[in-house]
Amino acid sequence: MTLLWLVEISCALCAIAPAARDWWIHAWTPSWRTGHQRFVRLTAWISAYSATVMVVALWAPLALHLLAAICLLFVGRDLWRSASWRGRRRSLPRGSLLHPRPGIFTHEFFFLEQARRFGPIFKARINGAPTICIVGHKTALELLQQQAAHLSRPGMPFNRLIPRGFLRHMSSADRAFYRPKLIAILSPNITQANRDRILAAARHGYAQMASSDRGSTTGLHPREPLERIVLQIMAQIFFGIEARSALADQVWELHRALCIEPVWMSAHPDKIAAFAELGAIVDAQVTALSANNENDAPQSYLENCLRLFPELAANRTIRGNLIYMLHTGTLDVAGLMTWIFKMLGDYPDCLEALRREVDSALPVDDEHDLATCVVRETLRLEQTEYLIRKVDTEFRFAGYTFPRNWLVRVCIREGHRDPEIYEHPNEFRPERFRDHSFSNSEYAPLGLGEVRCLGKSPVLQIGATLVRELTGFDLAVLADGRRQVGNLHWRPSSRLRVALTPRRAKTAAENTL
Repeated sequence: MTLLWLVEISCALCAIAPAARDWWIHAWTPSWRTGHQRFVRLTAWISAYSATVMVVALWAPLALHLLAAICLLFVGRDLWRSASWRGRRRSLPRGSLLHPRPGIFTHEFFFLEQARRFGPIFKARINGAPTICIVGHKTALELLQQQAAHLSRPGMPFNRLIPRGFLRHMSSADRAFYRPKLIAILSPNITQANRDRILAAARHGYAQMASSDRGSTTGLHPREPLERIVLQIMAQIFFGIEARSALADQVWELHRALCIEPVWMSAHPDKIAAFAELGAIVDAQVTALSANNENDAPQSYLENCLRLFPELAANRTIRGNLIYMLHTGTLDVAGLMTWIFKMLGDYPDCLEALRREVDSALPVDDEHDLATCVVRETLRLEQTEYLIRKVDTEFRFAGYTFPRNWLVRVCIREGHRDPEIYEHPNEFRPERFRDHSFSNSEYAPLGLGEVRCLGKSPVLQIGATLVRELTGFDLAVLADGRRQVGNLHWRPSSRLRVALTPRRAKTAAENTL
């Protein structure tokens, strides 16, 4: 009887777990204070329910039988509704809506395996929301082009920090006005003009990493020092802030404040204050650049904005977008470089090939040199986001119904592992980008179709420069573990440790060999 009593209590308690998680996700607000209040309410509700179950179990055991039976019925109903074949009459794709699905956050090939099981279009429940997932760039590109009128970009909480929002989430009218201007402002020529500064920041940062690791047998995790190097470069390119200056150190502290977890909670008081302080720094830079505009060519995006669109110098939407691009661009390039450190540590032959190419002193081909190929291959395998759209009005595509208010997830990372496009798709082979030019329907780490990342050029240029400078060091992976899921990308393990050692300069005799 005691065993039955414990089983019934467990059934009654466990039955509320999916409902509580769904309530928390759908009721969540970007407001820090309101979110805290709702967390307290949810905790109180779960506690009250649990206490009620225990009271019923102790004082009315017969009623516990009825409560457990009702809970089992609800669990059975959810399992029935989540069966992969459910929805065939509505022409929904196959796939399970069971929630929660731990594999989404613990298994890096979850979506790829679902596509192999159910086909390239399948359904799943992600963060509480029913979602139709698409694996395959060509199919996804057709969907985005044919059904653009029925799809919208879900709003993001950080939009409230920027008047009219971040470019990717603006209204169509605002995007039509601001996108061409931001494209012009983010000129690739700015990165080229800062090549020497990028090299200097990379050399100094790598030297610091090597000196801090000297004598250590455990090594260091490369993420934070790489993030600092990248931010020094980005601050120079975006706003003309000199590396290793007091102002650059201040920008670093404010950037870290914006990284408070969870990253989508933009209304945290520290985040609001940090964003406002960054805005004040940019305004001061505008004043300084306006008073001293002697350069023949602009040296930063901010200076380029002053040259091209002086009437937008005080525009808060432009300023907010540049600040947010600085922040997210730093995180993305630092994540990319962390993966490159791991890849080159795992594939020393590739690092040696890079050294031979750099030491040959041949002219640099920014499109097909090995350093750029390493960046492109790492983007393909690891540092690729996914696209999310919301279905505003129900439509049919590829024989399936896409219901209103469902989400659509375009699985870019998984599309990069198509064996029909990439030979040995799960292997790190940078040379594939020397042998073949891939179309956007085959390779899309920085955007699919018209939805392209404006930072594509600086990402490739900065990444390739940092890779070339790495050839001046010996790199070894001392420890590693299972990769971990991040906010938008999978990350190397927190146990990753590397050792960076300056290479010994060759003697004259060695150079003659």
